[in-house]
Amino acid sequence: MKALKTVIMALSLAAASLTSHASDINIGGVVFDPDYLDVPHGESDMQMSLNFTQWFVTGADIGTYNPSAEINPATVIFGDELQGSGIVTKLNEYSNGLGLCPGCELTFEFGGLLADGAGGFQTGGFFNFYVETGADIDGFYTEDANPVIWLTLDVDNVVFTSFGGSSGPYAAGFISVDLSAIGGLAMDNFDTNTLNNEMSDVFYSATAIFGANNKANGGGIAVGDTIPEPTTVAIFGLALMGLAAGRYRKNV
Repeated sequence: MKALKTVIMALSLAAASLTSHASDINIGGVVFDPDYLDVPHGESDMQMSLNFTQWFVTGADIGTYNPSAEINPATVIFGDELQGSGIVTKLNEYSNGLGLCPGCELTFEFGGLLADGAGGFQTGGFFNFYVETGADIDGFYTEDANPVIWLTLDVDNVVFTSFGGSSGPYAAGFISVDLSAIGGLAMDNFDTNTLNNEMSDVFYSATAIFGANNKANGGGIAVGDTIPEPTTVAIFGLALMGLAAGRYRKNV
């Protein structure tokens, strides 16, 4: 009975610790409070703002980050790729240059979004986030031979709503994307499966209008659920199991 009471008390402490407010965490130099919005686990307690530039390339340039190979969005056909890059301007309570990534910046690139030729996109694509330091701190994504990958997201689902017009269906529109965390330093903090019927981790949306230079500049929003300290929680759980086992052996 005494052992049972001890285990129950330990479990109560664990529950209390999980419901308490999280504090700032530092992942690869990126600082943020994963419980900033103070909502229950399973809801969107992460809000990220991003600035980006995007463009289309032909099927021959798929997989090669090449801003100079842009094509006119009015000429996009089946298999042409939408790619782009940008910088995270805000993550929960901190902004770029104001506490988000002291001495560094959080940037990203995306690609693999292949046009279906009818004003939509095929399934697939990726978003990669990087921590850039030193000479790479320039306010936008800088392609690096040895990048520090902060978070890799795979595209689970993409919906594009065209604004129409004489320049074709891809010249302007609204895009929404469901994403799953599959790698990077922050993967364990984002891999929650709480969105898109428990299949995805992050939801991204943005509006873009292409200009005369065949590129579109815009701003996007990403939301999701984040885990404060998954490793700590796991270790605490193992400690509880060890405590229970030890008490059991004493009473046998």
